[in-house]
Amino acid sequence: VVISTTTSNTKEAKRIASSLLALKLCACVQMMPVESYYHWKEKVENSKEILLLIKTKAEKYKEVESEILKIHSYETPEILCSDIIDGFSGYLQWINEEVK
Repeated sequence: VVISTTTSNTKEAKRIASSLLALKLCACVQMMPVESYYHWKEKVENSKEILLLIKTKAEKYKEVESEILKIHSYETPEILCSDIIDGFSGYLQWINEEVK
């Protein structure tokens, strides 16, 4: 699966990525700057954020979510899980080998 979350800054994004990797909860985390537009508390907001794409196994979702919530500063962070329907078998095998 790929789990996505956004943070308000690079420092927090790196803390989340480092923790997930150290705990072997994921094989890879990609980080990229994004600009988000959204409804929040009855207003339209926008902010610059860091998007994290976390590659892991489906059975690790709850552990990844829990670790993100320990570190994350948002009141209601985005944490979404998407199935990987297909992909290069070598890459998928690598994820399986790396995630404990």
